[in-house]
Amino acid sequence: MIVPPGTTRVTSTRDLSLLRVFSARAADVLSRARNTADYAELDDAVTTLPVHPRESGPGTLRVHRMNDVPDDPNRLGRIFRSDSLLLNWFAPQVGARDVDRLSPHVHDAFEQGSVTLRGDYVHHFRTPWTPRLRDWRSDEHHTTASPSVAVIPPGIVHTTRAVGGGMHVLIDVFAPPREDFREQGWVLNDDDYRPAP
Repeated sequence: MIVPPGTTRVTSTRDLSLLRVFSARAADVLSRARNTADYAELDDAVTTLPVHPRESGPGTLRVHRMNDVPDDPNRLGRIFRSDSLLLNWFAPQVGARDVDRLSPHVHDAFEQGSVTLRGDYVHHFRTPWTPRLRDWRSDEHHTTASPSVAVIPPGIVHTTRAVGGGMHVLIDVFAPPREDFREQGWVLNDDDYRPAP
């Protein structure tokens, strides 16, 4: 669900797990985050959220059922956006990721949050070398059980792999929404956020 700004309440008629993702516009939520101190100083490399939301109509609750979105080998995942966030909900994967088909990459202008909902994962991180040897760091490999979140800062080479058997479910979160995904036509609800004519 993409919920418009304002006060909301979620109720369910059965037991469920709920993941709520807030943008930096939710100041009341930010103040309660466990890692608030890590953001006392803003990182100039991180792109700020757009000043004017791009939603084309008045704030509306939007429901997107992942089971209704077919897999498409020409699309990176099941990608949806709001005015300030982009979520890539990958199709569930059974078993470990092929270690010969990893995808190390880097983002220069935004952080990435990788949220694991089911399964065990290893997050691999590499800090690019600079001319100053004292800035060099060894590669890091963090094994996490679900649920967990890994926050990947800009400029860090990274990839994530599912390990072990069973079901694995991963969601990547980006703020602001990624223009490169929009340009590829991968954002399934992009028409809801076209600029007004």
